[in-house]
Amino acid sequence: LDRQAGVLPAGRAAVDHGHVLEAHVLEQLRAERGLPAATAGSDDQAVAVLTKSFADKPNNLVLMKLVNAALRDKNTARAEDLMSKWMETHPDDLVVRMEYASLLMEQGDARAVPQYESAYKQSPENPVILNNLGWLIQASNPKRALTLLTKAAELAPGSADIADTLGWLKFQQKD
Repeated sequence: LDRQAGVLPAGRAAVDHGHVLEAHVLEQLRAERGLPAATAGSDDQAVAVLTKSFADKPNNLVLMKLVNAALRDKNTARAEDLMSKWMETHPDDLVVRMEYASLLMEQGDARAVPQYESAYKQSPENPVILNNLGWLIQASNPKRALTLLTKAAELAPGSADIADTLGWLKFQQKD
């Protein structure tokens, strides 16, 4: 459903928005097919179906639906565990890596840095990766952070988030 709706979550706020959109799409599908509206136990049932589907045929789309369900339930440990295990066997999955790195960064977890470093190796021209990695390393390596953020600003000159991060770093450096 996420692909049909054109939603590719790129960070926590996008994931939250995706929950609302996904719920809306599910309700619309239920109505179109004459199915009853969601009930109290339907989320648990959906997670059970997704879990079985993922066990039978693992893929990142079902994985991210399970991650989103865990996050809706405020179970960040489960969401982290799902993505961490996936990355062990699918190290080139940039979409999941970025979601995992974003979740870790949001929590102030230092494990976000190596996740963004890996993402940077895969996609060195991605302004989101450049911005977030620059933010994370600004204290430990301000010179590299400035280089990353400057490149991000060149790649996405209209991004308020990148301008904010770059401006903050320059303010911190009294530049």
